[in-house]
Amino acid sequence: MLKFIRGKGQQPTAERQKLQKDLFAFRKTVQHGFPNKPTAFAWDPSLRLMIIGTTSGAIKVFGRPGVEFYGQHSSESGENAVTKIVAIPNEGRIVSLCDDNSLHLWEINENSVVETKSLSLEGKLKKISAICLESSGEHLLLGAEGGNIYLLNLKTFAVPDNIIYQDVVMQNVPDDYKKNPGAVEAIAEQPGHPDNILIGYNRGLMVLWNKATPGAQQVKLLEIKFSEKSRAYGSM
Repeated sequence: MLKFIRGKGQQPTAERQKLQKDLFAFRKTVQHGFPNKPTAFAWDPSLRLMIIGTTSGAIKVFGRPGVEFYGQHSSESGENAVTKIVAIPNEGRIVSLCDDNSLHLWEINENSVVETKSLSLEGKLKKISAICLESSGEHLLLGAEGGNIYLLNLKTFAVPDNIIYQDVVMQNVPDDYKKNPGAVEAIAEQPGHPDNILIGYNRGLMVLWNKATPGAQQVKLLEIKFSEKSRAYGSM
């Protein structure tokens, strides 16, 4: 075949050039089936869509039978695993978080999932450890390993200055609880009270925080008790 394409050392004719293009042309393949190595999951109850992120940075969206969309994170440093996914209900939009601490906004169209915006938070203290979508759908609450909570505006995809600082939260709790609580592990909005959010910290401190006041409504310290057998096992 190569001998025929090279034309025995002669200049290739138009027919041979066309044949070369046909034989060695790049053809795009399609993505089908359940994604390999899933690492994050989300569900849109309004549109009834299941969204899956993978260790290779792929985004797969499944709907009713025959509805399947695919997207891929682009990164200069290589593949970044998707660690968290949030579906914005009834809008066909998705926010993904990758292990390089970058946030990505996606839109689902008729043919695919398209990335429209992205944002990276720099610094170890801003490493995102928890995410919560406001019931209004206007912001994402981003809990960080440094203990602060940042607000991500979903329209501008920017982080404004109204940060919930851990130091401010700790000033509003009783003296018995004023210890370093560690990273933000979980955030949840109180049903029926959108101004109240429950913040769970790494070292067991739970704070019901009012964003409008602002101030702590309730505080609870969860103490983890280990049995003698588990302590002995941990010391091995």
